[in-house]
Amino acid sequence: TLTADSGFTIHKQEYACNNENRLLTLAQQIINHYEGINVEYRTDEGCPVFFGELINTDFKLYFSDLFNNIKQKR
Repeated sequence: TLTADSGFTIHKQEYACNNENRLLTLAQQIINHYEGINVEYRTDEGCPVFFGELINTDFKLYFSDLFNNIKQKR
């Protein structure tokens, strides 16, 4: 039925959205790990000025943007 197909489609989109969010979280964890290790083993004992700043990953998000737009319209 149309209702079941629609529900299945929404379920798949929510799953994809969760995967996008998981990938973004993993990317941030990798960045944090790199920064932590880098600072720990630097011979100059310094910290680059860009550490801790938001890094634009240029990931093309489809499902996260889709669900965010739906939430904003409510």
